[in-house]
Amino acid sequence: TKGRSMDETSENTHDMVKRPLRVLFMHGLESGTKGRKARYLSMHYETVIPDMKVSVRSWTRPNSLLRNIVRDSTFRLFAGSMALTLPCAYAAFGTTVTYCAFSTYVVLLAFAAPNLLRRAGAVTIHSCLAVQREALQREKPDVVVGSSLGGAIALLCILEGAWSGPTVLLAPALGAITRRLVPLFPNYEQMARSLPKSVADSVVIMHGDKDATCPLADSQVLHDIWGARLEVVPGGDHRLNDGALKSGHLVELISEVTVDVPGSGA
Repeated sequence: TKGRSMDETSENTHDMVKRPLRVLFMHGLESGTKGRKARYLSMHYETVIPDMKVSVRSWTRPNSLLRNIVRDSTFRLFAGSMALTLPCAYAAFGTTVTYCAFSTYVVLLAFAAPNLLRRAGAVTIHSCLAVQREALQREKPDVVVGSSLGGAIALLCILEGAWSGPTVLLAPALGAITRRLVPLFPNYEQMARSLPKSVADSVVIMHGDKDATCPLADSQVLHDIWGARLEVVPGGDHRLNDGALKSGHLVELISEVTVDVPGSGA
């Protein structure tokens, strides 16, 4: 009996020892794994930052929109045709015909550009989603923090059931992405209705009212329709460096959404 009592005491003591909170940070479009928010979270928590290797126009990032455009079969067809026909046109007919041929290619490419951009954007988004889906399964975080594009990917993970735990979203860009790049959903409101209500109580959204990149109205939709808590930062821009980091408000929100995570501590 005495030995069993000591074992029970040891187990209780072990349960009371707090472990570092494990954060999975989904970074923004251009910030990567060494951005300001990534460094900030790494200072406060055990932080995992899967690299989505994403950008709009950086050739050095394998999942950039630019590289996915160049990989697209339509773009390759245009580029290959131009490389073959323009030198021949110049050699046979001179500058005027070559200029006309080039102008024709430009016009055709302009017509193809919207679909080309959408296809490349879809490849970029789904590649980011695959990176984070695998990271969630491997790392088993206590909380997810998603910023801008990362916030959009976090919402997609919740939508497909890859994540259902505590989440802090910083100016999530899913609405902007759906309107400007990839029509992932018929409309943003329908997407919000599809998000699982059971997860909404563990999600907090922080959004600045001066955000010129992703309108506050998008996060308001998530609050009104889905039920996620919305924290509006007066004067906050898209980066939220002052409203989230300097103020310490991000740490406060993470503490609030992880209050029921067993054995964790900041």
